[in-house]
Amino acid sequence: MTGLQLGGEWIYNRNNLSKLDDWLQQGPWGLRDAQRPLAAEHLRLATITAAPSAGLQPGKAASLFILQVPGVITAELDDSGISLAAYWLSNLQRNDWEPWSEPLLYQFKLLSKLHEPLLLGLEIYPQEANAQHGLAIELRYPPLAGSDSVQTKRFESLTLNAQQGKPMAEVTLLRVRTANAPSLSLTLDTLDLPATS
Repeated sequence: MTGLQLGGEWIYNRNNLSKLDDWLQQGPWGLRDAQRPLAAEHLRLATITAAPSAGLQPGKAASLFILQVPGVITAELDDSGISLAAYWLSNLQRNDWEPWSEPLLYQFKLLSKLHEPLLLGLEIYPQEANAQHGLAIELRYPPLAGSDSVQTKRFESLTLNAQQGKPMAEVTLLRVRTANAPSLSLTLDTLDLPATS
């Protein structure tokens, strides 16, 4: 029985490699060297290790929608080329999504210090979390500082209830019927900056 279990786990693990495992195997030192230039390998690694993430976290007065972009230092945000398009789910039954890029940009609070990777928060109040609202974001970002390459990540949640805290699902396509929200640049000027003492 143990032999069958180990064999099954080996087959499963062999066929379900993480993106990082796949990158390691196809790199110059891997078993299946893809013969890519070093710059291309560096870019591939950055898209894996510095990929943005989003999630919902419970808070004291309000829950928070958190957006992390580990590949961008906060002080360099204005030169990073990050932009986003956002949608607000106003009616779950009818699948009504409203463009919400500009209101989101001006409601984001900066949670990171200038020398830290970019961390943003948006307060979600109880009436919003309990009213079947949702949020969808399409984020365009460079995986490496100074890179001409632009990656796109899409995050979507049909609920803003963050009781236990949860990562926001990364999706291939957003559920919005009409993708007409403008993609706006994210800069320090648009953010709600913490008061300095």
